[in-house]
Amino acid sequence: MCIRDRNKSFKGKRIANFQMFVRSLSYLLKQRHHISKSHFSFKASTEDLKKLRGLTSAPIGDCKKALEENGGDFDKAVQYLKQKGLAQAQKRETRKVQEGVIAAVLHSDKTRAAYVQVLSETDFVAKTDMFLDYTQKLLEKTLMELLMLKDPKVLVGDELNTFLQNNLIYGKTSFFEARQELTAKLQENIEVRRAGILTVQDNGVVGCYVHRQYRDNIGLGCGLVSIESDKKATEDLAHFSENLAIQVFAQKPNYIRKEDIPADRLASEKERIRNELGGSLEGKPEDIINRIVEGKLKRFYEEEVLLEQGLLGEEDESQPRSIGQMLEELKGKVGGNLKIAHTLALDRGDPEIPHEFMDRYSMKRT
Repeated sequence: MCIRDRNKSFKGKRIANFQMFVRSLSYLLKQRHHISKSHFSFKASTEDLKKLRGLTSAPIGDCKKALEENGGDFDKAVQYLKQKGLAQAQKRETRKVQEGVIAAVLHSDKTRAAYVQVLSETDFVAKTDMFLDYTQKLLEKTLMELLMLKDPKVLVGDELNTFLQNNLIYGKTSFFEARQELTAKLQENIEVRRAGILTVQDNGVVGCYVHRQYRDNIGLGCGLVSIESDKKATEDLAHFSENLAIQVFAQKPNYIRKEDIPADRLASEKERIRNELGGSLEGKPEDIINRIVEGKLKRFYEEEVLLEQGLLGEEDESQPRSIGQMLEELKGKVGGNLKIAHTLALDRGDPEIPHEFMDRYSMKRT
């Protein structure tokens, strides 16, 4: 190839490379113009920020960034904030929940009551309308979905998560997703700890008490009691069940009747009493010692066994009666057999162990 031809070929390549460079530069300038226009040129107005915050409850700073990065497109900004909120919510799920509420509601036929436990990090969030609205809707859905169950049921763990995923709030979002969105909006970990229902057969009655209510049916604790009856429930029986629900919440007996106490638990308590009495039992016959120990067990029974306790607020203090005695008297009025079948108390727990929820079940049956 001659020198002239080589120069001509080289010049052609330079022109082609220059043209490619110009096209690339033109493309980059267009992209830069687009980015500048959508990401940096748009300035969110105060009205825009108020509108987006009203739609999402996100912080003002996040709303401003969402609008600017999406060129003022509200739909994209809402989606941006939702995705960011869900990501933050997942990070918050490891944070300890210290406060919250317990909600319980009695069905109109008084043969079943639903309850839920929803926790938050602070008491401030637990009192907000968004938190209480979510709790109220979850309580209503729990009653609706578990209404037909014949036996008591409590949902926890994976079974509870499945329940939250399979049921919708406001007909469009699952309770599971709504909880995540609530976590994002309130900037705290929100946890549904349990949901359940306490039931009794047709002639029986369920008593329900909610302690220190923030709004109807939602408060800081609850007591539930079911009483079985072979005769139609009366108003006296319904009133008695309500008083027992208060008793169960306030006193939190671990057992309904003496026979429900495990043998090893009773043996341990007797041994504790013997050790407490110490040398005062020396030289006494065994039958006398047993009678002394049984006498000391009276206080233990009154603390641990529902039927052995006196009813709180009993008017006739001159002739104190145990709940067991009152139940026997009520049997005569009802004209049939009565039996306390189940009790449930949900509470924030011992003040010496702050921010810990405790639940105690007495589910024994005779």
